[in-house]
Amino acid sequence: MNVETYASALKKLIRFTKTKSTYLADHVGYDVSYISKWSNGTKLPSSRSVEQINSEMGVYFSRLIQSQTREDAFKKAFALPSDTADLAFEISQYLGSAYRSTLQKKPATSLESKSLVRIMTGHHNTAQFISGMP
Repeated sequence: MNVETYASALKKLIRFTKTKSTYLADHVGYDVSYISKWSNGTKLPSSRSVEQINSEMGVYFSRLIQSQTREDAFKKAFALPSDTADLAFEISQYLGSAYRSTLQKKPATSLESKSLVRIMTGHHNTAQFISGMP
């Protein structure tokens, strides 16, 4: 499988299985807003729970793929060997790899690490001060 971002990997799985985020959220035990943030790349699952989340999603997606009898199409679309037996495990590994890849691609100076608080004292040009904010 190709290594990609967590968001693109999750979107690819959702698209392939034609699943609704609400069903996935119910299975994983998270609010649908979290699923949305994970799939659009706004947030990542927390590092302490990502393995459990990926495992639950692996089970969910593999059951869905099997119920749709699309195992062969899935293996082809996700570049898995045809003799792959445990789809849930492979999906979990795929998401884990994408998660690690996303962490490595995150810039060190993200907006989250910058302070957005600025204090102005004395007589200054306020418009110039505000225009210098990120």
